Amino acid sequence: MAKVPDLATRFSTMEKRRRVRRVLFWFVLLALIAGGLGWGTNTIVRWERFEVREVAVEGVRRVSREDVLAMITQKEIQGSALRAWLGEKNFLAWPTNISGDSLRSLPLLRAVTIHADYDAHRIVVRVEERNPFGIFCGYTHGVTENSNTPQCLWFDEEGVLLGDAFQAEGSLIPVLIQNVPVLPRVGTQVAIPEFMKNILAIFQVVRDGGVDVKVVELRDPALQEVSVATYEGPALYFSIRTYPEGAASLLRSLKANGAFRRLEYVDFRVVNRAYYK
Repeated sequence: MAKVPDLATRFSTMEKRRRVRRVLFWFVLLALIAGGLGWGTNTIVRWERFEVREVAVEGVRRVSREDVLAMITQKEIQGSALRAWLGEKNFLAWPTNISGDSLRSLPLLRAVTIHADYDAHRIVVRVEERNPFGIFCGYTHGVTENSNTPQCLWFDEEGVLLGDAFQAEGSLIPVLIQNVPVLPRVGTQVAIPEFMKNILAIFQVVRDGGVDVKVVELRDPALQEVSVATYEGPALYFSIRTYPEGAASLLRSLKANGAFRRLEYVDFRVVNRAYYK
């Protein structure tokens, strides 16, 4: 009697062999793809066209070229695993612009953009520096104490503190003083942008009004007020919450009719109103 073949066992064996062949096929295919990608990536990354041979820094005046490049290298290139692996000699490691977090390490900078010139193998870093507008002096023990020496820093039109400044008085350079719990630090702001716009407007108002300014004081932040001491007599009061609309014209009028010198104060803290005594 002929032996009947075990079809179930035969089919099972064939299926196992097919699975093994499929696994081997995909393994070899993936290995080839991975190898190809690795070779291709390494070839592209190390390709001579991506080689940086020169780095130029444009627009620096008060900040050194070395400080700008050190900031980019430490914060942007070394701060990323991929960029650090590529290295600063590779175009692909350089960002197109610098983030706000990195810029905080150099408060004098407003913006930094980076351009790659592949044909010249050259990186061009373009810097926009902040421009000093006035001087902020912080007093820690009261502005009226003669023994209290303030810390004075330049600030720009956004109120960002830029660096050490001298102690000054008068109207030639805008000077803002404040009694502060701690001394101000470079890179921080005198006030939030909304308030800073109004503070700068106050300096413009007293200048346009022809007022000879002695001291401009930013009072307790909770009060959100500015007081201006003048050489001609009256004190001026402003709120930093509102724009001092029309204040300059009123000051010019008071000075023209001779009433300004006889006043004790002029108060502009209420919107669209002025009180004087």
